[in-house]
Amino acid sequence: MLGTALAAYSLVVGLCVALAVAPALQRWDWLFPMPATRHGCVEAGRYEVLRTQAALGAALLVGLGS
Repeated sequence: MLGTALAAYSLVVGLCVALAVAPALQRWDWLFPMPATRHGCVEAGRYEVLRTQAALGAALLVGLGS
């Protein structure tokens, strides 16, 4: 029983660490060198513009609702 609990605990801890570290690993060029994947994209900033507009719209709605 102890072996099963230890294996389950290890899987959960490993998953949590992977989820916490994954965004940083995707941004580091030295780990996954993929030249011209982000710099050459014409629409690179479009997603961030949409996210910012959505956040500002949501903040405005929250401010009007109170």
